[in-house]
Amino acid sequence: MAGKCLGCWRNVPRMATFCPHCGARVAQSWMPSKSTSVALRVALGAGAITLVVVVGLYALVLLGPGLSSGVGGIDSASARPVVATQSQGLLMSDEHLVDPGRSKYWTFQVQPEMKNPRLAGKFEATGGAGNDIRVMVLSPHQFMQWRSNAVKFRTLYDSGRAHASAVEVTLREPGTYHLVLDNTFSTDSGKNVVGSFRLIYEREKL
Repeated sequence: MAGKCLGCWRNVPRMATFCPHCGARVAQSWMPSKSTSVALRVALGAGAITLVVVVGLYALVLLGPGLSSGVGGIDSASARPVVATQSQGLLMSDEHLVDPGRSKYWTFQVQPEMKNPRLAGKFEATGGAGNDIRVMVLSPHQFMQWRSNAVKFRTLYDSGRAHASAVEVTLREPGTYHLVLDNTFSTDSGKNVVGSFRLIYEREKL
């Protein structure tokens, strides 16, 4: 196959030692012809394509199980569980009479599987000069302090003497809680309380 002389750029025989046109030493200046260059480029391109295919197959072997377990490109193992909001009624919209110097309370449980539990509701009181009632949400220890007539004790929620209010209390731990309607401050007047309270929480769907 003929090559090119780098001295005069003319064709020289493939095995020639010197250029027959300019006398330059072909062994040091020979370049491949156009057809040879094309063949080299084709060979190099084919090698690159082969390398890409091999790397792609290797990646599929390594990542295949993870890709096949997902839906729509999302790995099912990392998908968040489906959560449903549920609630339990504690005190519905019926009217409750709380006698003078007395109280009423409701006990309820927060289970460990309940996520983000909270007590939410509203109330309105009528009766007496102030048309008021004291609403509290208490833990068992706080409930015992209240029952023992402690002067000062902590509460999860305390409306004070109020005519009406909306309530929302976050219950941070599983356990027993008490919703209290307290009219012990009034010695003469009973109170009619209308309200509704619900225990709201989230639970994972099975």
